Amino acid sequence: MPKKINQKELVDLIVDDFRFLHETDKKFLSNFNKFLESTKKVIMQELKKGNSVNLTGFGKFETFTRYARNANNPATNEIIKIPEVTVAKFRTGSNLKKILKK
Repeated sequence: MPKKINQKELVDLIVDDFRFLHETDKKFLSNFNKFLESTKKVIMQELKKGNSVNLTGFGKFETFTRYARNANNPATNEIIKIPEVTVAKFRTGSNLKKILKK
């Protein structure tokens, strides 16, 4: 079953990938966690502005507008209005697609 990796686990996995660091280097862990927080914050801010963020080979974060529409509630057969909403979208990059195909 696929595992959901949270931010702390992601930081630990990335830090483990840097074999030259000691596990007890708390300052590095703290700084790297701040770096990851800043990365997420900047991506969210840019998406909020309507910009896209492209990480070549990995993927592209962008926004998509779902326009307002009417829908049918199947339980009551009532027509309801669904408001317009902007959502985040992620498109996989070529390198990530290759890795996932293997």
